[in-house]
Order: sequence, then C-alpha cells, then structure tokens
Amino acid sequence: MNHVLRRAMANAKMTETHLAEACGVDAKTVGRWITEPHRIPHARHRWAASEALGEEEAALWPNAVRSALTTGPDREIVQVFPYRSAAPASLWKSLVAKAQSELVFAGYTNYFLWLEQSSPRFWRAGSATIRQ
Repeated sequence: MNHVLRRAMANAKMTETHLAEACGVDAKTVGRWITEPHRIPHARHRWAASEALGEEEAALWPNAVRSALTTGPDREIVQVFPYRSAAPASLWKSLVAKAQSELVFAGYTNYFLWLEQSSPRFWRAGSATIRQ
C-alpha cells in the first residue's frame, strides 16, 4: 500500500475520484496506485498528482525517481564544467586518445582544441576519424 499517497490525499481532502479527474485517469487507476505499491504511474500522471496534492513526486513515488536516475559507470553525464576552459587540457587529450570510431567537432568554439593540441602525433594517437 502506498501510505504516503493515501496520506497526501487525506491532507488535501481529495478522494480517488477527485485525484483521478485532476490526473485525467480513471478512479480505479488511482485506487491501484494506492493499493499496489509496485505500480508506478506514467510521468505525466505523477506530475499531475503531485501538483494536485501539493507534494513532491519523489515523496509520493520514490522508486520512480530512483529508476530515472542513472548511477554507476554507465551513467550518461559523468562530469560537468561551467565553461570549456574549466575542463583540464588532460581531459581533452584523454577523450581524443580513447576515441574509437569518430570525432566530430561542431560549433564555433572548437578551434581551441586545435590550438592547444597542435601536435600531429596527438591527433593520430586515437583510432578515430576526425571531422570538423
């Protein structure tokens, strides 16, 4: 049973029917959200329910939020830099050297790499094809 959802509905003085109308689903669907804790609504319905109840989505369905976050070595975003010059030169060198199939440099600021790493030996280090 999703006790957090039930308590949020009670605090907001909402019935299953009222929440269903706010989310655009059937009242039986809301009943399943409450009685079947493994059942996670679609994202648009979670957002609508969160807004209608005045609760955070993560509080109502913590497993949905956890499953949306990628963790471990295969996560998509590994590191973020506020601007290009904040990334160390060694990072660029490592990325080029480890490229296996293709490097594509797009945008008007990619010239920095050609200026900083002008050695032809550097550009031949990886096995990738380079396109600009």
